[in-house]
Amino acid sequence: MMRAFIGLAIPPELRPGIAAVQEELRTCLPKRAAKWSPAQQWHLTIHFLGETKTESFPVLTRILAEVCRRHPPFALEFTRLGAFPNPDNPRVLWLGIAKTPALDRFQAEASEAIGLFGSYGESRTYHPHITLARPRSPDQPTVDSLRRRLADA
Repeated sequence: MMRAFIGLAIPPELRPGIAAVQEELRTCLPKRAAKWSPAQQWHLTIHFLGETKTESFPVLTRILAEVCRRHPPFALEFTRLGAFPNPDNPRVLWLGIAKTPALDRFQAEASEAIGLFGSYGESRTYHPHITLARPRSPDQPTVDSLRRRLADA
């Protein structure tokens, strides 16, 4: 079993903009206050699978390849900075991606196709984002600084 998700790689032309946002966000935090997501791990999660049997990956790959063939490429648009679960208890700092009709259709169809294969239901509302960092037990001044930065975004 392996913890898995379905994700899209971030196009190279968007990476410099994400890096600039991440670097600016670093200035709001003390050194080593967060584990920063390296650029090679940036992705847009389409569907979280959870613990998955590795034997399932070839079938899931075929299902998703068929979904991809039915969708033309679509643009990704950045929205705002945010935190999960919320700015007062930041466990994940993220850069939002706009929920465009094309992204919504692709995500819904991929999730539906995966759901037909097995019990890979996702109970949370879909919030497209790129994870920039995971704060390490932030103290109150760090939380306050983050809250101010997120409010400005």
